[in-house]
Amino acid sequence: MFLSVLGLGLLLGLRHAADPDHVAAVSTFIASAPRQARAWKLGVTWGAGHALTLFTVGGAVIMLRLRLPPFWTPVAESTVGLVLVALGLGNLVRPTGGSRMFAHEHSHGHQDIAHGHGPLASDAHSHPHLHGIKPPFKRSFLVGLIHGLSGSAAVALAVLALIPGRMEALFYLAVFGLGTMAGMAALSLLMERAAGWALGRWAGAYASLSRATGAASLILGLVILKVEGPKALLRLR
Repeated sequence: MFLSVLGLGLLLGLRHAADPDHVAAVSTFIASAPRQARAWKLGVTWGAGHALTLFTVGGAVIMLRLRLPPFWTPVAESTVGLVLVALGLGNLVRPTGGSRMFAHEHSHGHQDIAHGHGPLASDAHSHPHLHGIKPPFKRSFLVGLIHGLSGSAAVALAVLALIPGRMEALFYLAVFGLGTMAGMAALSLLMERAAGWALGRWAGAYASLSRATGAASLILGLVILKVEGPKALLRLR
């Protein structure tokens, strides 16, 4: 019975990674720095943040028999909406993820190979290319933390309903978190491969992918705020 529950936790965690708000958030990181950021690591860092918050809050509910306040879910969901709006605007304003195009002279390491660049050919020459893209691992982890808050209540209540033992419930949460981490790593890798495919066939794909994911994140964030924002304000009164 216990192994079945753990298996269910793993499957639900894998499925949980594919929630639209999760995919929208992580896709903004991947599309703004394709191929440079090692997307699966971005997925793992997001999943680690999500699992940490979920285990902390859910663990407190289970071990201390706490009840989350009524305003928790709408406030947490509204916070996720605000984060999605911010991520979306960031990609729309900076479609190259903060990178810049520079042209400067550098070596290509072909001293012993015939490689002409004109009448004054040399080993060093100048051409434009991208610099300054840094994998946003810290931001991915922080966004994962916030997403973990929005799902903690429902998961904790489901655990309490299914598993009477506290330690078993904690194991369930841990496996659920690992499943979410693995699911997002796999999805991030697929998104990175799709971005790489587009970049190899379309010169303007880099900025276009960033803008597209930014627009999707912005729209989804606004929808969440429209639905959950009034509930949050009502519960906080």
